Amino acid sequence: MGASPGRVFNQARKKLRHHSAPVQIPIGLAEDFQGLIDLVQLKAYSFHGSSGEKVVTEEIPSDMQAIVAEKRRELIEAVSDVDDELAELFLSDEPTSSADLAAAIRRATIARKFLSVFMGSAFKNKGVQPVLDGVLHYLPSPLEVDNFALDQSKKDEKVKLSGTPAGHMFALAFKLGERQFCQLTYLR
Repeated sequence: MGASPGRVFNQARKKLRHHSAPVQIPIGLAEDFQGLIDLVQLKAYSFHGSSGEKVVTEEIPSDMQAIVAEKRRELIEAVSDVDDELAELFLSDEPTSSADLAAAIRRATIARKFLSVFMGSAFKNKGVQPVLDGVLHYLPSPLEVDNFALDQSKKDEKVKLSGTPAGHMFALAFKLGERQFCQLTYLR
């Protein structure tokens, strides 16, 4: 309650010391929080229903056009600091399309050079769906990365995991819990 998105973002950026930028800005704050504006796709999202489960895509409110243009330019600058292709577009003063910006964010994120900052209210279930969409758009799938496990039967030999649903399941047991009639094992 009462948190300022700009102040929280600046604190996180200072502590993490990483290239990052918001990919969204809120429409209203605290009790007046009505939705989000996606700076990549240039669309406004409002959340309806008892739990905010119905996401409605709208045009950007006219009174927020100037702040959206400013924040989008800041996003493009931040990403172009770590992505050469977007930097070329930015320096040549060509307009940056949503597809070019999204592709640059994905490349920089996969290269571990950029962090996208999403906003919302988990308590009110507003903004959760765009975060999940961001995971799909900007993060690599399990098939695009190399994951390894240690095989204890072979003296901790590294084994490459396939990442496909048809492959073997590997999990890390990170918590054990005792109940009256059973033992629970939590896996990742």
